[in-house]
Amino acid sequence: MGELIERVKNLIIGYIIGMISILPGISGAVVAAIFGVYERMVEDLGNLRVKIKEDFWFLITLGVGLIVGAIVFSHFYKNYIEYADFYFIVIALFMGMIAGQLPDVYTIARSNGEPVRASHIAWFAIGFVSMMAIVVFQILYGISDAVWDGTTTAYVLMFITGLIFAVGGLLPGFAAPTLLLAIGLFGLMTDALSFSSLNFTIFLLFAAGVVVGILGFSKVMDRVLKRYHALTYFTVLGLTAGSIFTIVSVLNDGLNAHSYSLGSITLCIAAGIIGFVLSLVASHYGRMQRAGTGVSEG
Repeated sequence: MGELIERVKNLIIGYIIGMISILPGISGAVVAAIFGVYERMVEDLGNLRVKIKEDFWFLITLGVGLIVGAIVFSHFYKNYIEYADFYFIVIALFMGMIAGQLPDVYTIARSNGEPVRASHIAWFAIGFVSMMAIVVFQILYGISDAVWDGTTTAYVLMFITGLIFAVGGLLPGFAAPTLLLAIGLFGLMTDALSFSSLNFTIFLLFAAGVVVGILGFSKVMDRVLKRYHALTYFTVLGLTAGSIFTIVSVLNDGLNAHSYSLGSITLCIAAGIIGFVLSLVASHYGRMQRAGTGVSEG
């Protein structure tokens, strides 16, 4: 009975991670870390030949939940949020959710008890500047949303979209949808996962990119986390902080559509606060899970 409960928990956690992974704002990998399953997941994926037998039910339940969560929420986002009048409010909510992650990412970075060193600050800066570079690139050159048109370029872009999505799922603090939104590939991701417009060609291309990204990057992350735990998470902290600014232009476009009215600005502020609080609540729950029975042990 205990094993069944743990499998159901991991299924639910996978669903939440999959759902969150679609949002351009909060990192699915950070959510996995909050719930205490991240490092186990990365270690399993990095040593899949051995771990597929040892940790079969953990990988299956988490994986199925993640896939279902990503597809269901992508459908919801594509059909009910993306073109809605309140889209700019949703973007503000995302920004609040990103900001709410920062305390927990910092806590995870300090979990080994190391004092904050100059190297930690340097890698935080590298992460932050990397995300800001995306903002500068977007401002200087402008990015138009890519669309599926069946060309060779579209095939390549769909595969790259899956690759970025996978890397984002493995790198805490790097919310892949935020980057995809910034470089104009977010629509391709939701096209691939939204079952209302499911095209098996684009879904398979996206899935191929995800598989290649997971198999290739999980080994890297497994080794990096074991050798450079604090440095990795301080980099993640920089990425997380910087990612707030990568979607400012999207929020700006939404506000422009509403002429920067006092009402729209007020709604954005309220949505940001709500997102921040929701993220803090999720972090608190995750800490309780890690300190208690621990979902990662199931």
